[in-house]
Amino acid sequence: MRYILLLSSIGISLIGQFTLKKGILQSSLSPSFISIMQTLFSPLVMAGISLYIVSMIVWLFVVQRFPLSVAYPVGALGYVIVVVVSSIFFNEAITVQKIVAVGCIIFGVVLLSVQK
Repeated sequence: MRYILLLSSIGISLIGQFTLKKGILQSSLSPSFISIMQTLFSPLVMAGISLYIVSMIVWLFVVQRFPLSVAYPVGALGYVIVVVVSSIFFNEAITVQKIVAVGCIIFGVVLLSVQK
């Protein structure tokens, strides 16, 4: 159950991030107060913010059940997923630098997850 909570928190946060990105791409955000308010209250941005709030609530249950030194690094796997999914949905390039960075994240998570 606790691993389901952990993965749910990561997944909900990622969906929120992509929803925010899609909402921002559809907006005409500028540094004016009216533009910021219009963007904040657009349906996709509001959905993304709501998903972040839900993710944060789930995260409370995660840190209740896992040592923070385990839960937080596993949460970093979200960065790995973002690189892959961003290339699919937003046509963002996967560079050698990103591949190396993702490899370092995965190595770090595995290293921290190994129990003595």
